[in-house]
Amino acid sequence: MSSRLDRRSDWEKLAAQCDYRVEELARVCKVSRRQLYRFFLLRFGKNPKQWLSDVRAKAAAQDIARGELMKTVSSNLKFKDPANFTRFYKRLQGTTPHKSGQKSGDVAK
Repeated sequence: MSSRLDRRSDWEKLAAQCDYRVEELARVCKVSRRQLYRFFLLRFGKNPKQWLSDVRAKAAAQDIARGELMKTVSSNLKFKDPANFTRFYKRLQGTTPHKSGQKSGDVAK
């Protein structure tokens, strides 16, 4: 069964365009949240929120590795403030963004 969701290949780009929000992603794809949920479970093995969090964390790690400021990364990834970003990052990565940057050698003291 082929659907318009099956034909999409730009999911990570679309996630960023939708500000990493499930409701917006469903709206842009012109499907219900429930239909998007079922599709993500089959395609990615995760629900949309989990998948979007993983994509967001991956984008954050890449920005941090490039030496971006936490405030800039937080803003680019549509967090309300840097503290929310730090909590999100630590929950998913197990370390703070600052310490993650130090491990990669990109952040100087």
